[in-house]
Amino acid sequence: MKFNSSFMLVVTKADGLIYVCSSVAYSKNILLTAAHCLDGAVKVQVCIEDTILLNNLNTFYEVKNFEIHKKYNSKKSNYIYDIGKIYLRNDLPSEIDLCELSDLTDHTSKLYRVGYGERNGVNTKTIISNIKNFTNYDTYFSAYEEYSFSGDSGGPIFQIRDDKTFLVGIHSTREGYSSLNPKPYSFMNWIKKNC
Repeated sequence: MKFNSSFMLVVTKADGLIYVCSSVAYSKNILLTAAHCLDGAVKVQVCIEDTILLNNLNTFYEVKNFEIHKKYNSKKSNYIYDIGKIYLRNDLPSEIDLCELSDLTDHTSKLYRVGYGERNGVNTKTIISNIKNFTNYDTYFSAYEEYSFSGDSGGPIFQIRDDKTFLVGIHSTREGYSSLNPKPYSFMNWIKKNC
């Protein structure tokens, strides 16, 4: 199964260190990611999926602007309102598939998370499909998940229902074996603002 709407996100923080997060294409020029990936950033770069190593051969997309949800506060929580937007200066390639946002309601359909976490010293695209036993809340859901690594934050969580792919979550953080994930559908008004 191939999810074409995943991108790697490179965030350069104010101290000059580079942190790699994941993101997902919401529209042809807007990406969604976790707010904590953008918090304190002075520069953001985005490169296309299927790139194993970050180097001079990457295809980078110029970022026009980015913003985090105004209610996000890392001092209070690592996952409440942990959602951000990246505005690209130009449209993404036409072959990029865009997924419809949907609430998480079906407990029988598998969840798939795509991330670029660091595994064996390399940030690689990994599709995780062992997400199960989730608990639904107003703006996020928690789910049993063993595997989450630095760099997976901001990556999409998809649910397939009736052969259609829906974007139901943005990976935020993990506490023990539970991942905590904002639901983009709950932030629809904010996401559509300035689009």
